[in-house]
Amino acid sequence: MQEENKIFIVVASSSLMTSETQECVQQMRDLHGDVNLISKGSSLKLCMVAEGAANCYPGFAPTMEWDTAAGQAICEHAGF
Repeated sequence: MQEENKIFIVVASSSLMTSETQECVQQMRDLHGDVNLISKGSSLKLCMVAEGAANCYPGFAPTMEWDTAAGQAICEHAGF
């Protein structure tokens, strides 16, 4: 659950901003108010979620295993 007055952070790729991602970001705005959208590479986005620096990574765009494997391993080890 988000703390009071804390901005909800979504990590997504600006170059792969699909309509599904845009819809998800809007849903997060509707739920949480302020949303900070940060653009990073796939594994870096997953690492930000694993460390608690981001709240959400809506990954609707196609990716390859090599784009996400390291981040997935880190998230799994972190308990996600």
